[in-house]
Amino acid sequence: MLESWFLRIAGNDPVMQAFVAGVVIAGLNLLGALLVVVWRNPSQRSLDGALGFAAGVMLAASFTSLILPGIEFGGQNGLIEVIVGISLGVLLLDRADRWVPHVHVLITGRQRSDQTISEADLAPLLLFIVAITIHNMPEGLAVGVGFGSGNVAEGLSLMLAIGIQNIPEGGCHRTSNTPKSRVNAEVG
Repeated sequence: MLESWFLRIAGNDPVMQAFVAGVVIAGLNLLGALLVVVWRNPSQRSLDGALGFAAGVMLAASFTSLILPGIEFGGQNGLIEVIVGISLGVLLLDRADRWVPHVHVLITGRQRSDQTISEADLAPLLLFIVAITIHNMPEGLAVGVGFGSGNVAEGLSLMLAIGIQNIPEGGCHRTSNTPKSRVNAEVG
């Protein structure tokens, strides 16, 4: 039922399916960020529980919709290919973690005389934007691969898993009030 409804909206083109799935995922993240309207001051325990739920959903989705199908799809060398892919992903994220704190210098360059925001104010905002982009990029790639494989059912399960975990994640980004994450509330 869900599959036929999704195919009526997105059609049979895997690129369009991935695009529609990305919009759904972004919408669920927005829903989580809008939770601040009804849940203004969640306790730290509630935030921890929501992020724990999101982490569990993503862990389950990684195994059931990415790792195991990847091993099956790869045939005899499937396990090796998946291990190499995971290792390359870990390496890329490790390198990205080292690049991110310095990316604001590459983006902002020198301070202009007509600049209204100081670099001290702009750097945390840029760092937040880059960190969220790095965080969401693998999710989008996973959904694209899920639909690109031609298996709409697996793509949908991956879309729903990522989307569902984005609800508490979006709420935690938006409602967090620790000094380091106040910029989250500004960007939302």
